[in-house]
Amino acid sequence: MTESSNPAPAEDSAQASSLATQLRHAAIANEHGEGVARNLALAASLYCRSARLGDPQSQYNLGWMYAQGRGVARNDAMAAFLFHAAAKQGLPAAQRMLQVVGKPTSELPDCMRAPASHL
Repeated sequence: MTESSNPAPAEDSAQASSLATQLRHAAIANEHGEGVARNLALAASLYCRSARLGDPQSQYNLGWMYAQGRGVARNDAMAAFLFHAAAKQGLPAAQRMLQVVGKPTSELPDCMRAPASHL
């Protein structure tokens, strides 16, 4: 592989951002039943994949699902973890929600862990 065939970090970032946006839109559709059958578990999974890519709105939306117990078991500490991640990126709504749910857990949600590499 030549050096010119390796994507530049900015290209990687743009691709990750684009994928995160696509995942978030699919999650919203599944959460609200817009054009597809409503599927909260799939919405949570899609939000989490997008959140792992750093999308603050997906982090917030998944945090909201944890705070409400929508499609996932209610878990205020996990909601706080996700709101904290979004708040660190400047999302005002996430900053406000931290006042409601309290301190975040240090435990990373399973879906946000890097996939295990297969040897």
